[in-house]
Amino acid sequence: MGDGAQLQAAAAGTSVGTTGMTLVGNADRDGTINSDLAFWGNLAYAGNYDGFRILDISGPQPQLIKDQRCRGPQNDVSVYEMGGKRFLFQSIDSGQTAEDCSSADAPIVNGGRVGYEGVRVFDVTDPTAPKFIDMIQTACGSHTHTIVPAGEKAYIYVSSYPLGSGITPPGVVGPGDYRACTAPHQKISIIEVSAPGGTFASNLSEEPLSSDTTMALGFQACHDIQVYMPKKVAVASCAGDTQIWSIATRRTRPRATARRIRISAARPRPTSSSSCTARSSAGTERSSERWTRPAAV
Repeated sequence: MGDGAQLQAAAAGTSVGTTGMTLVGNADRDGTINSDLAFWGNLAYAGNYDGFRILDISGPQPQLIKDQRCRGPQNDVSVYEMGGKRFLFQSIDSGQTAEDCSSADAPIVNGGRVGYEGVRVFDVTDPTAPKFIDMIQTACGSHTHTIVPAGEKAYIYVSSYPLGSGITPPGVVGPGDYRACTAPHQKISIIEVSAPGGTFASNLSEEPLSSDTTMALGFQACHDIQVYMPKKVAVASCAGDTQIWSIATRRTRPRATARRIRISAARPRPTSSSSCTARSSAGTERSSERWTRPAAV
């Protein structure tokens, strides 16, 4: 019995959930926490807290091309081609001892893990030999990020927030181009990336969220952002509400077009790590929903 048939047999009679979906293959990476996936052609890029893997998914069973060790939770990944090369971007939101793949988790001092954090950049044109290029440091690192394509350039919308050991202790200065992580945050980072002549270039800006963004755990910030290019809008899942932004002019501040606010009597439970998602506390929630139109920004 082939690998695919064995997997199907193992899953038969035990799967619960979506019908019409069959497991045809998998590619385990044990001993770490697996995070996010990106795809380009027949390749899958699988992030984990200790690096990322590049997998050939053209056949029924994924085949490992490269297991790139590069510590930096949570290592969410995306890929984009420009300047004749393919680049991989990696989110780091836990302070590291180095920008590149020689890094380890920075020690916690005075309650904070201060180190290099933000978005790492790799040249993955040759999937067998990824090359580290740069780290672009962002305030509170990068928990997740979203690529907004723009032809031979792209914009990376970075979601981050001050939580747990990710908060910069008073008076502490981090390494390199470190950007302090403090409440209320109230912003996202936008990195413009390009590769004229194949040479990587970037430009960082910080764009404020609207002042009426819901406060949660003492900060205003977003966790995930998705874009819908046909309508040139982004939808952001923020700490206390969902926001819809116009991204027709991607270089400038995202403009809020409408916001759906969920008002809850329950308070989120604090977590001990900046890389963890704040979750609602257990118990009964009473909530109402309404549409509001924020002031022009």
